[in-house]
Amino acid sequence: MLLVETFTEEKNIFWCKKYSDASKTQPLPEKTASKEEREDFAVRNMLLVTVFEAAETRLEFLNRIEELSKKHQIESVFSLEVERPLPQPTVEDGRDAFSFESFTRRLEKLGVQGVAQEGDSQGTVPWLVAQDLSNAVAIKAHYDASNMAVVDLYEDFLTFIEQTKVGKTEAERKRIENVILPESDVSVPLSVLADVVRSVKTTYEMEHFPAPQILSWRDQWNVPKLSSLTNDIRLSQKTMFDVALDSKHSALENWGHLEDIDSLATNILPSAVFLL
Repeated sequence: MLLVETFTEEKNIFWCKKYSDASKTQPLPEKTASKEEREDFAVRNMLLVTVFEAAETRLEFLNRIEELSKKHQIESVFSLEVERPLPQPTVEDGRDAFSFESFTRRLEKLGVQGVAQEGDSQGTVPWLVAQDLSNAVAIKAHYDASNMAVVDLYEDFLTFIEQTKVGKTEAERKRIENVILPESDVSVPLSVLADVVRSVKTTYEMEHFPAPQILSWRDQWNVPKLSSLTNDIRLSQKTMFDVALDSKHSALENWGHLEDIDSLATNILPSAVFLL
């Protein structure tokens, strides 16, 4: 799976209900509420909103890939295998050879932006080779975009937290950094979330696939080169996934509640982390 299986649509529904229930038990602060109570209310709701927006972003990505898979018959779109057999041609796409220009047009149909080009390659390659490469590029590009969109959401939230802590005492900063949500006795330590956001962002940026690089393939339009590129892209994606997953597991180990079944079931931190 490209996304960790920990967060599923059922999990999203579960947290939607939790958020709804929490909202009903958390009326807006009274006019007499202290500044600290108002801050805590704002931080809790900003955290919940951020996590749900991240979940929505991931579900949109899954839906987009599923649509592409059905429309363009992309097989095993969630496989992280680096090398695998070429897909079988369809009647609709059963062409013997494919040029670079045809390849970039297919990428545009798959939703990959920024690959418009002038001129064409001198030669052609078998359709299956070009199709396999375009599938790998499209999935990687959409996954990269989804990753950075989620990172941006968390960074915006963490920036809000840093602004809230300005001018506060050490005790007040500690209170803000450890969010207590309804029905959970274990706080959400925002320092853990901040650490894993920084870690996975570095990984995503290192393995990011630059779409303009595609234009350089025009002069290398041959089967050995394209097959190598396809494997390199899938390897980059697998590396990115594995390293990011290690960072997420490490962050939750530092949290110290992985063995606590109740905390895992009622605390939003694990879902927040695995949505990254």
